[in-house]
Amino acid sequence: QLSSNTMAADTKQSGVFPQTQQFVKAIEIINGVDAKKLSKILSRIIDNLDKRNEKAFSEEEEEKLCEILTLDGAAFATLISCSSFIFDQSAKNALKANKLTTELNKTSMDEAQINGFVKAWTEHGPKLIEKLKETCFAPTTLKGMNWSLQMSVASQNSARLRQPRAIFELNTGHPISKDKDDSFFMELSMDELTNLFNDLEQIQKQLDSLT
Repeated sequence: QLSSNTMAADTKQSGVFPQTQQFVKAIEIINGVDAKKLSKILSRIIDNLDKRNEKAFSEEEEEKLCEILTLDGAAFATLISCSSFIFDQSAKNALKANKLTTELNKTSMDEAQINGFVKAWTEHGPKLIEKLKETCFAPTTLKGMNWSLQMSVASQNSARLRQPRAIFELNTGHPISKDKDDSFFMELSMDELTNLFNDLEQIQKQLDSLT
């Protein structure tokens, strides 16, 4: 998902939405969805965006929508994730409808789909921004990290098939909470690690632009 998975940076135009390979692939999926059907889906997504722990659609609804849109589960999840990301970024940047149109025109999104996003944002965006302002977030923060390297071999008889993997242990917690910290592991290939570094570099550039 765009909010958590690594994305390979391939920025062609600067803007609110980073033109990474993963984002572009997600836009391709969105472009393949009928604009009228997409509009209804977007309204549901943006209405539920402030409910961080609730899914916009039930499992039964997702199955039906996958059939209607002729998408598999992974593609539908990407559609939801990317749409949520677009609205989330729009809220964080308090975008007006015309500014959102400008930013989406910098992407590869088709005009009909852009109109659907702008329509949903015009109708529901102001209310979402107000809801987010009223919500007090205590975000999870990274408190520590350990890492190691492993070499996996696809075949014992072929040293050329050795594949280096980076294993990360991330320790996270809430800065104002007394709850026990959590930890989870993340395994990345060489390509995935390169993509992560590219994403972090893009994030750093955006942070620098704000200072």
